[in-house]
Amino acid sequence: MSIKENSVRAKISRRLIPMLLLFSVGNVVAESPQVVEAGIPSSMEPQAPNNSMLEMLSMLEQLQQDMRVLRGEIEMQSNQVQQIQKRQRDLYVDIDRRLHYLEMTRTGSGKAEVPPSMTGGITTTMVNSGAIVASPPVDNVAPVSKPVVVKKDGGRNELYDHALGLLREARYDDAARGFRRVLLETPNSSYTDNAQYWLAETFYVTRRFEQSLNEFQKLLDKYPDSGKRADAWLKMGYIYYELNNDSEARARLGQVSTQYAGTTAARLAEERLRRMKGEGR
Repeated sequence: MSIKENSVRAKISRRLIPMLLLFSVGNVVAESPQVVEAGIPSSMEPQAPNNSMLEMLSMLEQLQQDMRVLRGEIEMQSNQVQQIQKRQRDLYVDIDRRLHYLEMTRTGSGKAEVPPSMTGGITTTMVNSGAIVASPPVDNVAPVSKPVVVKKDGGRNELYDHALGLLREARYDDAARGFRRVLLETPNSSYTDNAQYWLAETFYVTRRFEQSLNEFQKLLDKYPDSGKRADAWLKMGYIYYELNNDSEARARLGQVSTQYAGTTAARLAEERLRRMKGEGR
């Protein structure tokens, strides 16, 4: 039984108990022998039953009003839960799409454009061969089923691959631990900025916004040349939007729009700014 249902039952109990007591008292008074003393007119007889009934009617009306209010609150919260669940499902699907795309293009050269996000929540712009997509194919590298990053610096890629696999499986806490391990054990590798970005994403997807902000800020502070900076700015704008900090949201989104004009991230930032304007924010 939910907390809301318990609350409704408690309110009903608090209303009904005194009503039942009053009703019982009214019946006793109504059924008791009436003794009319000589010289006392009938209009002077006790009126307790009528008063009790009026009070009961008043309490019934109040109880009905409380029930309507509580029913409305339950419906509103149920709708909010459904919206959150839908958003979570959309985010899961979007992550799977993008990781699958990166897997398919890992052996390509040059730049690959990642398709725009389905949800507007998780997006990327350009992924170059120094980021997630590998540099030109290396001889004697056998195909694998998970996204593999082949780096010229010969760094340990297994940790990164494993963390990406966990992220793809929507095991976000495990993925976060995996990306932290990448950052700790291979701090100078050419893909650590990507690990930092995906670490922030794991918190973003699970709506742990303060942690996500901190991790995105680390990306901006530590990796000035990262190709994920536009995405980090964009996500920070989204987070401030969710936190109802509109001034910070506009600042981050505006920076993406001007500094990275023409990119997917800039387009999404402009879309969110228009949405905020339409909402009067």
